[in-house]
Amino acid sequence: MRIFTLLSQKSPRGLPQTIFRRSGVRRRSGQAMIETGVVIFVLILLSMGLLQYGILYNAKLALNNLAREGARYAAVHTRNPIDSASNPTGFKALVVQRMKDKATGTSIDPSVINNSTISISSLSGKTDSSGQPIFDVGDSVRVQITYNLRDNKIFVPVTFPGMTAAFRNNLVNYKTGALQNIEG
Repeated sequence: MRIFTLLSQKSPRGLPQTIFRRSGVRRRSGQAMIETGVVIFVLILLSMGLLQYGILYNAKLALNNLAREGARYAAVHTRNPIDSASNPTGFKALVVQRMKDKATGTSIDPSVINNSTISISSLSGKTDSSGQPIFDVGDSVRVQITYNLRDNKIFVPVTFPGMTAAFRNNLVNYKTGALQNIEG
């Protein structure tokens, strides 16, 4: 197959003129447009995936930081009898409020952080008669957060093909925690 066709023509002045014309241009005129469309589609899909990963990773880092902040606050304030011994549910409310304050300005919605999404426990497992944890010097405070990422963090459908139910559940309900030692 010849790619170029050599044509000789006379110019308006009577001199010979050589013109190179590409053969088959009409047959391949839409090929570049189709290839561009396919490549752009793949690039958009990859960039959306990277953007989604970045959003989820940012939420994960913010939740880990909130758990650390809550554990630190709980460890420091467990020795205060006004906070912990006299009113253990008030103590949890103080920790939750501290975590809400720290969540302001992050990608985490502070209104979602409440007593049902936060759990505070003693690593030793000691509890009083009401089931509230008892904290001793040398013990560790464990603060756990469960956060639903479906509401405002995931724009890829949760029923995306190839996702298993376990992966989907772990992706939607992110759970993290932090430990902090209580010092005297």
